[in-house]
Amino acid sequence: MTGTTPKHAYEEAIHASGHLVAHDWSISIRPRRRSIGIAIEPGGHVVLAVPPTAPTERLTDFIGKKIQWIESHVGTSRDKAATPREVFMKQSEGFSFLGRGHLLRPVDADHTSAERQPCFTSWYLNIPRAKLAAHDPTPVIEWYKTEGTQWAQATAPQWQRRLLLREAPTIRVTDLGKRRWGVYRPKRHAVELHWTLFQLTPDLAELVLVHELAHATRPGGTAHGVQWQRRMSAVMPQWRRMQKLLNTEGRKVWTGEVQAGDRQDAVR
Repeated sequence: MTGTTPKHAYEEAIHASGHLVAHDWSISIRPRRRSIGIAIEPGGHVVLAVPPTAPTERLTDFIGKKIQWIESHVGTSRDKAATPREVFMKQSEGFSFLGRGHLLRPVDADHTSAERQPCFTSWYLNIPRAKLAAHDPTPVIEWYKTEGTQWAQATAPQWQRRLLLREAPTIRVTDLGKRRWGVYRPKRHAVELHWTLFQLTPDLAELVLVHELAHATRPGGTAHGVQWQRRMSAVMPQWRRMQKLLNTEGRKVWTGEVQAGDRQDAVR
């Protein structure tokens, strides 16, 4: 008689493999199944249907072989479920930077990036009048990149010390498309973060920064394997819970598109 594998053993094996670190997933034990199956639910949740007689190695090998398929279908499902914030690029429209509100204000200036100015308990985000009249989001996006880079470079050293990272990587904020918050580039020893990240709260921005810095320590094993997970857990024990929150909150950020709606208040 073939023995059965308890559900928690499958869960521990998946955690150890690191294959699904960036995803929300669950195990469904299916006694009538003979093979392992995968279903992607709306929003990108991964359900693994597993016969109870399958060895844990068989499950992790299966996920490893299917990881590109999973990444592609999860990305498509998240895109469909996303409710990105609509932006019209008009006067007094609000933008958040790490939890702080900023209101668009047209000014007579020729700079290419928006500039912030204190305003009581909030901030003005000054933008050239001509750019606002043209509904051009470029100054705001460039502002996110500049401010985000400054924040990340100032925040990274404390985490580098905790991770025992001897050589600090270069860090910058750029555009990484719609499906990545950050990336570590080993050939250049460089960390890049996506500008949309900085619409979220500081703890989620730190999660992504630390995630990439942990890669910069070049742990052994697979990309999100045991060694990488140990380094994350050592400096940020709550990282798994925060990853789930990132997957939820990240669906709501503005991605750079400008809506064609009622713009009569764009510039006064």
